[in-house]
Amino acid sequence: MALTATAAPRASLESARGTSSPAGANVTAASSVVLRDIEEWSYEEIAASLALPVGTVKSRIARGRGQLREILLPLLSGRLP
Repeated sequence: MALTATAAPRASLESARGTSSPAGANVTAASSVVLRDIEEWSYEEIAASLALPVGTVKSRIARGRGQLREILLPLLSGRLP
């Protein structure tokens, strides 16, 4: 199926939101963590920005923090992943 001019942006937006691929969920989790923990956005602001329910944003932030913890723990303890 060929993408039309209106379908292409929607497809990339769905991918970034994580609605069409697991890799997109990682991107959304990471961006949600940055917005919440570094930029200090509220859950509601993040949800509105990503067009997601607040509960989904909270879930993705928890997932992103867990992934970040897995990456950082070996580095902080002096071991390589």
